[in-house]
Amino acid sequence: MAEPNYNPDPGGARVLQSGHGGTSHAAQEEQRRDNRCITIKILVPKWIFCSGIVWSVVIGVIVAVTAVLLMMTAPPPPNPEDWFLEVEDRSGKEGVAVFKAFDRNRDGFLSIIEFEPLLKYLQNVTGLTSTAPGEEFLEHKFVDGEEIFIVNAHFEPLQLETMTKEDILNLNFLKAFRLYLRFIKHSFLPLITLGPHTALFGLKNWQEPYRNQSIFGTEEMKAFLPYNDNIMLGMPYPVVQDKPPGIFEETRMHSNNRFYPQAPKGSEQVLYRLLGMMHPRPFVHMRFPPRGTYACVRAFNADYYHIIFRMHAEFQLNEPPTDPFWFTPAQFVGDLVISKNGSHVEYFHMHVPASRRLNVDMEWIVGSFENSNMEVDIGFMPRMEWSVGLTSSKPALRSGDHSSQETSARQVTRPEDILWSSSISVNDALSSLEKAFFPFKQALKKDESNPEISEFASMLLKEYSFPVMMTVIAPNGTIVHKTNANTFLDMEVSFLESGFTNPSTYQYEQFLKEGLHNLERGARPSA
Repeated sequence: MAEPNYNPDPGGARVLQSGHGGTSHAAQEEQRRDNRCITIKILVPKWIFCSGIVWSVVIGVIVAVTAVLLMMTAPPPPNPEDWFLEVEDRSGKEGVAVFKAFDRNRDGFLSIIEFEPLLKYLQNVTGLTSTAPGEEFLEHKFVDGEEIFIVNAHFEPLQLETMTKEDILNLNFLKAFRLYLRFIKHSFLPLITLGPHTALFGLKNWQEPYRNQSIFGTEEMKAFLPYNDNIMLGMPYPVVQDKPPGIFEETRMHSNNRFYPQAPKGSEQVLYRLLGMMHPRPFVHMRFPPRGTYACVRAFNADYYHIIFRMHAEFQLNEPPTDPFWFTPAQFVGDLVISKNGSHVEYFHMHVPASRRLNVDMEWIVGSFENSNMEVDIGFMPRMEWSVGLTSSKPALRSGDHSSQETSARQVTRPEDILWSSSISVNDALSSLEKAFFPFKQALKKDESNPEISEFASMLLKEYSFPVMMTVIAPNGTIVHKTNANTFLDMEVSFLESGFTNPSTYQYEQFLKEGLHNLERGARPSA
């Protein structure tokens, strides 16, 4: 038997061959497998491809010719500018200017969404003028013998970096980067891409008070006086009560889609003037409860009351055609020392508390008008304050509706420097006012007849730190899970998580499940 020999193949490998020159067993097996394979070839005539291209060209030409003929025979689209010229001839330029201001997308038509703020505008003015409605309500008509005093406004704008609701240092990298992009979007991109028509334009340009000083009269400050002399210390009474939303009285919510406030009446006027020193579009009545202004007498003596008040109000920062932007401080707190007959003001001060990390709620419209949603955020405003340096005094000079204060007016006397016949603490007065706005805070905590329920109420009040909160409570009263409305609305849910379920419904279900999970393992809610 001949010895096998090795011959190199073209790739450098060696193929084992037998001495007889025949193929190996492995090669024979591979050839048999190849013989069993079946190859199918499909031949397509070339004329089919040529015909398809020809027919495509023919159909395209027919469509193009038809479109050209329709365009040639159709009447030209209406030009809104031609309509504006016709209206100007009949009604003047002022009417056209008002229409253009509320025609946000500049298509020459007013949708129902665009018409709603126009309706509010028309309700507040008697004629069509170029000045913004409400400006005339920032003035006061003084009466003979009325003392006057000067109020100073102090304002430091919102810190934009606080609009992100979470501490970026406590987040993982991906979420921190997402918040960074959100900050860039809110802070820089709107001004670069949209200029004056971005939703945040009014916020970014509000850098100082609308009026640094205004003269007030003692007659308008009588709105803060109690209704009778027998009122108890710390008993709240309304300065401005909650008010139904105009023509939509069946709802508790005022519309978000409006620009100008309603004309103030009665005791609303002094509050409107105070707020109007900061911004020209103050809303004494907020869009949602708890609205209004409450006051209480903290102290009194033979001549004076020391009155503390709390107000819930807001500002709308944008002008049409930019969508509304709502700026809602957590609360306005003020106090004044006024004579019992209202003829003299010894002291006045009002401010937005800045002791907490966040003190302003903001809402604005995002998306198209027909499919719009409200974006919600919160932030920190360092200072919004009204102060008085001199007591009220008789005017030395009067010119029309304007007066100048006598130079002999003396420095104000602070409430703590006055000897009172009877008084309660400032904290007790503020607590009483808080309960006037939030009645659920007043009943159960001090209910000695049912100590178990009273204890539950105390636990809830201890955890309550935001106007709208959701809690999951164990049978023994322990709060095992909680969140506030802004955090809930800001949760991001992907489609893979929620599927076809409404995102808010999915988030609420997850909130409840997490609460039950915490209850099973006896956990306390995170701060």
